[in-house]
This record gives sequence, C-alpha cells and structure tokens, in this order.
Amino acid sequence: MTYRIPLGGIRGAGKFAIVDDEDRELVQGYAWSLTDHGYVRAYVRGTGRASRKNIYLHTLISGLPYVDHEDRNPLNCIRRNLRDGSGSGNTANQAKNAGGTSRFKGVSRHSGRWLAQTSFRGVAVYLGVHRDEVDAARAYDAAARELFGEYAVTNVDLELLPPDATWQMPAKVGTQGLHNAGRRKYASSSRFKGVSLNPSNGKWLARIRQRSLGRFVSEEGAARAYDAAAIEEFGEYAVTNVDLGLLPPLS
Repeated sequence: MTYRIPLGGIRGAGKFAIVDDEDRELVQGYAWSLTDHGYVRAYVRGTGRASRKNIYLHTLISGLPYVDHEDRNPLNCIRRNLRDGSGSGNTANQAKNAGGTSRFKGVSRHSGRWLAQTSFRGVAVYLGVHRDEVDAARAYDAAARELFGEYAVTNVDLELLPPDATWQMPAKVGTQGLHNAGRRKYASSSRFKGVSLNPSNGKWLARIRQRSLGRFVSEEGAARAYDAAAIEEFGEYAVTNVDLGLLPPLS
C-alpha cells in the first residue's frame, strides 16, 4: 500500500509524491513542494524565515545523506525505490542530458570524431576518441556497466541503442580509460591533462600510466609530450589535450 502526498507551490500544483503507507505519519504535517530539479522538499518547522532549513522527502524516508531513486523518478519515495547514492551511483543513474553534440549519453563531438567519457569518484574517465558515434556510445555503455554495476543507465537502457552482444571494448580504450578510474583524485596543478607541477623545482612533469615523460620548463611543452605519448600508446583512440580543446593543433 502506498500513500499519495499532494504537492504545493507553482511547480508542484496538481502533482503527488508517493511513499509507503507505513510512512504516512512521518511525512504528514509538512508542506511539500518541488525544487527546480524536481525533488520533493519541505521547510523544517520552527527554524524561522531568516535561517529556515529544508528537508528532502527521500532523505526523511531513507535516513541517507545521498539518495538515488532507482527508477529515476524523484516523486517515487517508497523505500524499495531509494538506495544509497553516495559515490558515483546517483550520477550514473541518470538519463541523457538535454542538448549536447551527440544523440547518445556519454558522447560528445570533438575535432570531427566522437569522444566517450564518464566520471567515477570525482575522476574523469576518458574512453577514447572514436570515428563512429555508435562505437563511442558502446564504449560508454561498457565502461558504465563495469564502473557502476546496478546503478548504470546505458544508452541501451535508454533505448537509444539496440543491444549488441558481439561488441567488445577495444583493448586500448579500456587500458586508457579504466585503469585510473578507481584512483583518488588529487587537486590539479595544471590546466592540461597528464601534467602536474613539481613544487620542489618549479618544473612541469608529464606522465602517462604512471610512466614519467620528463620534466619541462614549459607547461605547454609537458602537455605536448603527453599528447605524443598518448597517440603512441593508444593510437586512434587517444584523448589528447588537443582533442579536449586545451591546446591548439600543431601546424
């Protein structure tokens, strides 16, 4: 059995959130409304207008600080639909953003080719630059399943692609993207991929796959060294600083 909560405000007029009937008393007494992003929220009684606090329905029900709605419907707050959304799970369980340069999730247009990428635990995971848009989408789907498990929402799940059991992630793409996915993200000292500042001598270190490419006086020189090594290592799937629009192509 479920209980329907009528929502107020401009965004919530005529809409309802649902919770388990056992939570009816827990949610009553609040004036529930919708946020800009479609989540159900109420202001906590007695906190005053100047310092008033709010509470989200999914947080009140689950007791979790970060909550993921399994069916991606923020109005559905029955307990079996709410799960721990810490880490990357909540981000993974999302539909494709409106707009963009590709019709697929996790894909964007770059220099006449298609870049596949996602993020995991705050780290950008690059999945290669592909000649074919569909191959880029397949690469995103394969990585999402590996990284996010049950939380993954792929292009196949969104019915943007038909299933293809024969497609396999190119070895160089998986090597390039996934080997760093579980690593902690450190504050970047450079605006370029594969480059960091050595504070002890003020020089720029270029590195790929834990292999040092040397120390450089110029930050751009270090970035060029990374790009050259990436092309050698990953071939046509390499994601370089030029591909990301961080450096102009060499004439």
